[in-house]
Amino acid sequence: MEEEMVSLGRRIKLIVSDIDGTLLNSKREVSKASMDVIWKSRDEGIMFSICTGRIATMTEYYTERLQIKTPIITANGAVIWDCVRKKSIFDVPMDTNEVIELLKMCKSLKLDYSALTLGTSYFSENSLRLNRFLEYNRFASDNGMSEMKLEFFDEEHHCMDGLKVYKVLIYEKELKKLKLMQDYINELPNTGFTSSEPGLIDVSEARVNKGYGLKKLAEHLGLKKEEICVFGDYDNDIPMLENAGFPVAMGNSCENLKEHASLVTKTNDEDGVAWAIRRYILG
Repeated sequence: MEEEMVSLGRRIKLIVSDIDGTLLNSKREVSKASMDVIWKSRDEGIMFSICTGRIATMTEYYTERLQIKTPIITANGAVIWDCVRKKSIFDVPMDTNEVIELLKMCKSLKLDYSALTLGTSYFSENSLRLNRFLEYNRFASDNGMSEMKLEFFDEEHHCMDGLKVYKVLIYEKELKKLKLMQDYINELPNTGFTSSEPGLIDVSEARVNKGYGLKKLAEHLGLKKEEICVFGDYDNDIPMLENAGFPVAMGNSCENLKEHASLVTKTNDEDGVAWAIRRYILG
């Protein structure tokens, strides 16, 4: 087992990590140990990137702190983002008509929902998710980073006219309503969904997931599947693990994800990403 992991690690030219619950610890920080290992990997010619459900603006603090130059995968694979030039190099927006119908359905059920474009996030009235974005903006402001523009939907969602939407987030604790929305989305021909945490549905264009984004990044960089190592912790990371030669699950991962991994590393609070890179890739 140990020799097999080392063999997989020696082929790696690109490391891609999820952010929340994976690269970040419970305090939402990147540890010094993780930063040191990422920089050492880069010194040895191994690229490092992130793959996240976040929109690009909400990754800026971490990409700057880690000095990431490789394009990153954002919005669950809908946008490949150039951190250096600060622009999209590949993106797949949602179907405009289906977005409007989806938002109307969310409103009729009085759900907590939001829609994300590249520069602005739109929220339903009294959204509990808004606080997380406000928290990030305070954090970004304190560290001299770009803030996400935050707006509320108007009554008929006319504010979305002509906009490219990359993700709709639906937050609902009542399982019956959540199941109703999942069934509704399954009937939309150009729209799909995943889940990044309990009670949360991440809705995107039907083809989009983290595995799709990883394949597009690999094509852009001219890499083969076996040259890529990935780290994840939740269900939405499964497609990413399925498209990497060295898929690693965090010790704090859901059990479903661990079944798709070649290796289960330590938890995010035990520097699991750094531990695995140091042991099996840097050797």
